[in-house]
Amino acid sequence: MRITQSNIIRNYISNLRNSITNLSKSNERLSSLSKYSRVSDNTSAIARAFTIREQLYKREQHIANLEEAESELYTAEDNLQIISKLLTTVNERSMRGINGSLEEIDRKAIAQEIDNIKGQILQAINAKFGSRYLFANSNNSEAPFSSDSDGHLLYNGVKVSDMFKDPATGTLMYKNPAYDPTAPDPGDQFLPVPHNKDIYIDIGLGLVVTQNKVDPKSALKLSTSGINVMGYGEDNLFDLLTSITDAFRNNDMSQLDEKLKKLEKAQNNVMVQITDIGSRSSYISQTKERIETEVFNLKTKQRSIESVDIEYEVINNKSYEMAWLINLQLGSQIIPPSIFDFMR
Repeated sequence: MRITQSNIIRNYISNLRNSITNLSKSNERLSSLSKYSRVSDNTSAIARAFTIREQLYKREQHIANLEEAESELYTAEDNLQIISKLLTTVNERSMRGINGSLEEIDRKAIAQEIDNIKGQILQAINAKFGSRYLFANSNNSEAPFSSDSDGHLLYNGVKVSDMFKDPATGTLMYKNPAYDPTAPDPGDQFLPVPHNKDIYIDIGLGLVVTQNKVDPKSALKLSTSGINVMGYGEDNLFDLLTSITDAFRNNDMSQLDEKLKKLEKAQNNVMVQITDIGSRSSYISQTKERIETEVFNLKTKQRSIESVDIEYEVINNKSYEMAWLINLQLGSQIIPPSIFDFMR
């Protein structure tokens, strides 16, 4: 087979082009530290890489949710600890007030102190974390607890002493003030307490929502119900403290023992809520640790697919550079001199 000069030159130029292309791609990989710069470089590998990136994004979002929830629960727990300590103070002052040797003015001083403690408890139960009320459940527009002109506690505008739990559904209800049994359309006799739904966050358990209700097993409950802390019905914590205050102010100790038993029960209920927050915080820590392990494994897999092995690529780069230089030197021998070479 006859090999012409033009064939030699054509093959040389092709090899020269390949060597500079290889060097250029190697330089690009070293500068970006990525194996691929376009999808066409390796479609199957890049498809796997995109899948891993999506999984990483979701896991990192779940970690962010968990960290936010953890901080919120810690803040809620701190406020409940404050309420528990305030109730301990009320109990101590009340036990001292039962002493028959105290004068009426001393008991009125105790009444005033307990009144101040009521205000502090109201502040703690209306505490905020960022823009959200900690104990408001689904109400985030205003403070959930307040008191009416008679000094009774209100939750989302409803008198707490009028609330009761529906035994069939477990829903917190109150009597409809507009209910009129004689009217053509009397409406519902009882209504659910407004904005009293639990708040859940997605932490990667496969969030399931059915008819606008979150499956509690598929998410983490973030909210802590303030009404569970304060209680409802006539023996709610706020009204109980009011009755203790009235007993000291009126110097009537006849039923104080009974009220202090209810106070002890209310304080135990606060501790139950603190324990519930502690168990959720512990669950968050364990879940976050598990997801962080998943993120580490995903990043390791991502590096194996996308990232350049620098040591290996540097060796390749030097080889490509050497091939390019050798091709340049061969060119002076293969390509015939032109008139421009003689004019130099």
